Amino acid sequence: LTARIPLIWNNNPEATHIGALAAISGCFEEAGRICGQQAAHMLDTGSTSGVESQTSTRTWASLNMARAAALNLSPSDEVLSYFQELIPAPALAGG
Repeated sequence: LTARIPLIWNNNPEATHIGALAAISGCFEEAGRICGQQAAHMLDTGSTSGVESQTSTRTWASLNMARAAALNLSPSDEVLSYFQELIPAPALAGG
């Protein structure tokens, strides 16, 4: 975390919670729902017939504001609007 390297992680939305600047991934909730529906269909019918390939249509992006500040980055409101989760910078002591 002391290196001034802006780590951006793909397909691990938790990476920003451990110090990455940003993380972008498919929506695991949506992907899980799709998988559950397909599994239920196969269990109900005993067949894979009728199960079509589907992909997540949503993404999840998070930005670690403390890491951005440490890198002297000040993302604009437009850039911030692309992220569903903004991990705040800790409040300054005595401020």
